[in-house]
Amino acid sequence: MPLLTINESLKKDSVLLCWELGESLSQLVELANKEWLEVLYTFKSERRQKEYLASRLLLSHYLGHQQFQIDYDQYGGPFISQLPLHLSISHTVDTLTILLHPTMPVGIDIELISPKIHRVVTRFMSDKEQQLGVNLSEAMQATFLTACWSAKEAMYKWYRRKQLSFKNHLQLKSFHLNDSCNFKGHFEACIQKEDYQVATQLPFFKLNQQILVYMVTE
Repeated sequence: MPLLTINESLKKDSVLLCWELGESLSQLVELANKEWLEVLYTFKSERRQKEYLASRLLLSHYLGHQQFQIDYDQYGGPFISQLPLHLSISHTVDTLTILLHPTMPVGIDIELISPKIHRVVTRFMSDKEQQLGVNLSEAMQATFLTACWSAKEAMYKWYRRKQLSFKNHLQLKSFHLNDSCNFKGHFEACIQKEDYQVATQLPFFKLNQQILVYMVTE
């Protein structure tokens, strides 16, 4: 289990877990308990099977045991009924990430950086939001836009109740790049829908050829 060492300044009591998924499905099966295996084969695709096992194995590595069950609320948000932990899970083909906090809701997203993001930018970003990256080089635009998408995904997961428009309700107010070499910084943002409003800060950083963004807010 090649865990990645992430030395990020998370909010107090937050825990960020990352795992480079180099194992085969058969290797993951050997590490799993019987209860997980009973559910495993209800998933048809091997990728979904690996994601299911890997998320539970990563949590068990952190907790030191496998005596827990990840359940899902009515909106599809994960939770552990046996433990007082808020969690959010995200993954790409190669990397699994889990964000934990004992008292505050969390949201996390990891995305592979791809120039294809340019095709859909107008679907999830306002003109004003697109201007946040106007001073970045052309080579950094795909990374910036991927970070914007990932930030809105993290907010959406934090909110949990769905029924949000990425373009209208999830708003990026400012973009701060503190380390251009590692593409590390944060967004100032808010979730605004009718009378509901929450302001937040979303740290981000580049991890290999991926962008990771997370939200921890009361």
